[in-house]
Amino acid sequence: DREETQFGIKYLVKWCDEADGFRWDDTWKYGVGLREDGFDRTCNVVDEWKVSKVSTYYQFCKLNGHCHHIGASPEGLCAFYALGIATELVGNAGWYSMAQASQFMRECAGRGKPISAEGVTYGELRCYVKFANWRNLKQVSTTLLDKNVFGGVTSHQSTSKLCAVVLEEGVYICAAFSSLRVTHPFIIAVVDGKKFIYDD
Repeated sequence: DREETQFGIKYLVKWCDEADGFRWDDTWKYGVGLREDGFDRTCNVVDEWKVSKVSTYYQFCKLNGHCHHIGASPEGLCAFYALGIATELVGNAGWYSMAQASQFMRECAGRGKPISAEGVTYGELRCYVKFANWRNLKQVSTTLLDKNVFGGVTSHQSTSKLCAVVLEEGVYICAAFSSLRVTHPFIIAVVDGKKFIYDD
């Protein structure tokens, strides 16, 4: 959240220990200090949200693409890696290759729609699945991919919610994002009722 005071703009900061997920009380901090500490981009997103007519910050980020790029790896390619892990886990190891992903990115750039350095959107990842299916005998179903998109788990308790949710046996591609708009994909494989996490 954000509020304007006679001494400047303040932002509501949510404090969290990355090591164990512990949350401290939220506090109001002046924007000048936050921007000096490297949170300029985050403050700008909050500013954009406050002048919009969208009721929640999360919904604003979704509507404006701030949380949709999946690419926390330095190259922004971790969504492709995650898809490769998923296809291996379902016994379709030959379906994915980095060379094929690179070719897809070159073709996107050639059509005037380059893949962002921040990563891919879900729509772009879905296009890549179609691209790769066209070049392979074994296929990945876009219908099942769309059906198994699991969203709406938010807040600092999202990890525990994800652990508690009942998932059918199978392989799931998940993406988690932070308030800094850094998003990273990972794989959940459900075997005999147990969840196993895979990451690149």
